[in-house]
Amino acid sequence: MTTFCPPFTPMVDLLEPTVGKKFAIQKFAVRAGQARIESLLWPASYGRLEAGEYMRLICHKDLPNADDHRISVWMSDTPNERLWSLDFIMRAHGDVLVAGLGIGMVIPALLRSPDVKRILVVEKESEVISLTWTQNLEPKLTAIDRERVEIAHGDIFEWYPPRGRWFSTIWLDVWGDVS
Repeated sequence: MTTFCPPFTPMVDLLEPTVGKKFAIQKFAVRAGQARIESLLWPASYGRLEAGEYMRLICHKDLPNADDHRISVWMSDTPNERLWSLDFIMRAHGDVLVAGLGIGMVIPALLRSPDVKRILVVEKESEVISLTWTQNLEPKLTAIDRERVEIAHGDIFEWYPPRGRWFSTIWLDVWGDVS
């Protein structure tokens, strides 16, 4: 059984498997034996992989040719991913800037904090915004929480905040892939 430390919600409770042209949100299972082997292969600082069900964002167009059936994992909600973002979640306050939406794992956690006023997420891939936010997370939030979250389509390396907008906490979570 997967244990989810507060403040994280299991993304299998929030996301539905969804497929786009370039990206997909998938549910996947980790068996106990697989979890033990993976945990031995990764340094302890990456956290433990536990048996259970998880969600992941994959890019199936990152591969060199159409005959290649491997996937490129961009994000998942495995314990190591949660561990990497836990310090950020616990320290976040005020207006928060998040670069990279992924499967949106940090949004519900940030919304639980009374110290977080507003969240602005800048995401480069419009399809990720559609799959994760528009089709999955946004409809499940309360009207009050939806007002606290803004999603901007843009490349964080070329993006500029609106004039006069300041951020108390910034999380740059942009990776090519985690596989």
